Amino acid sequence: SQYGYCGTTDDYCSPSKNCQSNCQGGGGGGGGGGGGESASNVRATYHYYQPEQHGWDLNAVSAYCSTWDAGKPYSWR
Repeated sequence: SQYGYCGTTDDYCSPSKNCQSNCQGGGGGGGGGGGGESASNVRATYHYYQPEQHGWDLNAVSAYCSTWDAGKPYSWR
């Protein structure tokens, strides 16, 4: 979306606002983690943006975490 991630409302997840597909679908299970920034009302999971098919480039797939995590080493992802 224009905000850089997909959420659960039309403001954040609308085809007319260039949001990626399936972002309002049922959420997948999340892994552990912590210590990072958070975003509320966001549903974008690994299987929606298929990073392995896009060279693990979070910016290329407009992953919601791309502004936070795109600069991390590939081993971290």
